[in-house]
Amino acid sequence: MFFLEDANLDSKIKNSKDSTLQNFIELFWKEIRQQLPTGGCVLVSQQDKSQNTIEAICLSNTFSQHKINSNLLNNLEVNFNESESEIYYNSVFLGYLYFIKKTNIYSKYLMLFCDKILSLEQKQIIKNHNQLLEKYLDLEDKYHKKENEFKTLENLFYQMGHHLRNPLAEISIMAETICLSSQTSFCQSQAEAIKNKIINLNLELKDFWRLHLQANNQKIPQDIRKIFLKSVDDLKNIIDEKHLKIKYSQQTAFLAIESFKIKQIFDNILSNAIYFSPEGETIDCYWRSFQEEILISICDRGCGLSSEDIKNMFLPFYSRRENGQGLGLAIVRTIILDLKGNIWAENLSQGGTKISFVLPKNN
Repeated sequence: MFFLEDANLDSKIKNSKDSTLQNFIELFWKEIRQQLPTGGCVLVSQQDKSQNTIEAICLSNTFSQHKINSNLLNNLEVNFNESESEIYYNSVFLGYLYFIKKTNIYSKYLMLFCDKILSLEQKQIIKNHNQLLEKYLDLEDKYHKKENEFKTLENLFYQMGHHLRNPLAEISIMAETICLSSQTSFCQSQAEAIKNKIINLNLELKDFWRLHLQANNQKIPQDIRKIFLKSVDDLKNIIDEKHLKIKYSQQTAFLAIESFKIKQIFDNILSNAIYFSPEGETIDCYWRSFQEEILISICDRGCGLSSEDIKNMFLPFYSRRENGQGLGLAIVRTIILDLKGNIWAENLSQGGTKISFVLPKNN
């Protein structure tokens, strides 16, 4: 038994704190619906270990339509100690619970409500999609961790500025007093110099704080060339092992998007290009800036794509790599779609594959 902390589920759907996660859940549910003939809905939940409570993190918009309400949720029979278990209410089957991840503070679960018991094959599909959800939530956790670190630094900076103002004002008054009371021109000139230094320092602090507030009120444009080079540097070992050459655009281009998202895109696409490139070949990356968007392409000299590859390569769990999970390009596609962009793949006439994507400059 558990208690759902936020009982107003419809409000939770409409006022989700994280619209990106909400969009991902909708995409996640759409992918499942393509595989499963049964109707249903998804609830991603978080269990607080210090209390016997469950918080709904995000829901599919079919949730309220499926007649799952807070009264029913408050009395579900659920086993949270297993990686997969069935959900019942008064001995009536309602769906499945799948474990996603655990930390010292909470555990996260996928709750899938459906109309009938699923086959083993269908349950395996859910498990596979759950892996993709786990990867995405890991990315989201990293983002919020960085965001919290930034807020801590911001608070520290504000406190430092506040504590500096009073001592600077006192030093300025003392310098003024010395300047007026001193009998020697040397002391007067030194006190005057101190006073002027304090005035300049105060002005610099005000300017620095003003620029900080401006940067905080808008996403800082990211130089995609620098981010691409960071991805290349992180993959240097496997690039050197295959004696590959990396060519890229020399001009700078900027996107007002979180840098970790752009890097995740580069990391996953570049990793694929390296894997399928023959030894000693060249990988090209170039970008072209338009008025409101940027087109980026990464080309390898591998064996190219079949029609099946082009159709399925951005879907979860489709992979041509040995022991590949098929999550990298699926995550890339999700990030790009969340950013209101688009991605596609094609074969090059001279052989190889080109993956291109478009992102708006301001997101």
